[in-house]
Amino acid sequence: MPQLLSASESESLKLTSPLPLTLHPAAVYLDSLGKGSKLTMTNSLNTIASILTEGKCDALTLDWSKLRYRHTSIVRSVLEKRVLFKKGGFWVTQAGQRSPSFCLA
Repeated sequence: MPQLLSASESESLKLTSPLPLTLHPAAVYLDSLGKGSKLTMTNSLNTIASILTEGKCDALTLDWSKLRYRHTSIVRSVLEKRVLFKKGGFWVTQAGQRSPSFCLA
C-alpha cells in the first residue's frame, strides 16, 4: 500500500507521553460502551490508528487530538477501498471475503 502520510506526519500522531485512562479520549469512549460493543469499537479504533501510522499506533497510543479533516479523509478512502459493497446481506471486501457484519480491518 502506498504511504498515505509522510513519515514525520505519521510520527507526529503518536502520543508523546501516556495519558491517564480517565483523560484519554478513546479510553473514555470505550469505557462508556456496553460489553458487546466494546470489542468491536476497540478493533475499529485500532484499525483507524494503524491506517494513519502504518501500524505503529493503536487506539491508546494515537494522539486523537491531532487528527484533522485530512486524516479522516484518508481513513474514509482506505476503508472504502477495503469494503466494496454489500451483497445478499454480506459485506464483500476487496479480497473477496464475505462477512455478515461490517468490519474495518
